[in-house]
Amino acid sequence: MVHVEITFRHYLRWFFGTVVIICAGIILFNYKIDPFSIYHPVDYVRIGWRDSKSEAFSASTIMRLNKAFILKSNAERHAPIHEYLILGNSRSMCGIDPTNPLFQGKAFNGGMPGATMYEIFRYLQHANALHPIHHVILSLDYIMFNPERKVLVDFDEDRLAVTPEGKKNYLYYVHDLPSTLLSWDALKKSYENTSFGKKKEMGPPPNQIESLNAFQHSVVHEVEEIKSFKNKSPREGEMLQEYQKFLKYCSQNKIEVHVFISPIHVYNFLVPEFLNHNIFVEQWKREITRINQEEGLPVGSCIDFSGFNRYTSEPVEGMITEMKWYYESSHYKPMIGAQILEQLENKNLDPTFGRVITADNIEQVLEAIRTERKVYGEKNAADVERVQKWVLECP
Repeated sequence: MVHVEITFRHYLRWFFGTVVIICAGIILFNYKIDPFSIYHPVDYVRIGWRDSKSEAFSASTIMRLNKAFILKSNAERHAPIHEYLILGNSRSMCGIDPTNPLFQGKAFNGGMPGATMYEIFRYLQHANALHPIHHVILSLDYIMFNPERKVLVDFDEDRLAVTPEGKKNYLYYVHDLPSTLLSWDALKKSYENTSFGKKKEMGPPPNQIESLNAFQHSVVHEVEEIKSFKNKSPREGEMLQEYQKFLKYCSQNKIEVHVFISPIHVYNFLVPEFLNHNIFVEQWKREITRINQEEGLPVGSCIDFSGFNRYTSEPVEGMITEMKWYYESSHYKPMIGAQILEQLENKNLDPTFGRVITADNIEQVLEAIRTERKVYGEKNAADVERVQKWVLECP
């Protein structure tokens, strides 16, 4: 009989050797599966695009991690997609196509769901620190200026290349390596992306969803957004100051800026009215134009696409896939996005869709929208009553 003596030193070697092998296996598994789409993303993710192919990806809660990492990866690859940077919330993420010929293959869509103006400014700093930006397309939405809104849980300052003060963050490069390669969350997400972990799809396919149901859901969400303001004006928060810092930064770094207010469907546009919040929305537009003037934004560089026009007033009945311009009342399709880009390029070529707003004409623009609202209500009373009913039914 052979007697084998296992010393404590041998035990430690076996123990730590086993741990190292297991950790290496987890790292390789997570790197191969790449659940966060950062190490070897497909082309449409590499340019920050959300389209029919990437719908599941865009619905994830990792967008801020992904876009910060992809911007870094693209800079390392010397990919020529930093000439144009598209910024905003999920509306610009869904509606502004970075493959539009206007960008000549040099655009990145940095839109992020639920983004605040602070986060947008920080991602501009991050992108410009990695590779000089020449043009910024900034999509503005009233909800981005909520004085009560905090940054989402997936926003992390330490993964950005510079601090808020503009100083280099030398550790940003390795900040997300442990969480994306050697964490329980990464392992869980990797498993969910395998054939064993994927769940069966529930419910009807997208082309069987009624437009009315989709619109009611997004209108209710807009009601919740407006109510989260707690009846406060954007003036009572810090997001207007962040917008001013954004424009000042662009001026200092010689970045050309194009600003627009999103063309949400009239169903969503009516929500503040039924919550007695319209006065704050109009006040917000006045503040935007004041800041634009103070920071020397050229006339014609800010266009308001909200309100009542042939796109935003698209009829809602039928199937969601039959709608030409909208996914639902909050998010417009790239076909509208193409019209927006053409308007921005040509300084409001078609005044029937969008209006250039300045500190000098903002009162006339607001009055024109009020007049259009009255006309729309007279011609579409059933739609107005429907939205009002949905708003009043919300708890």
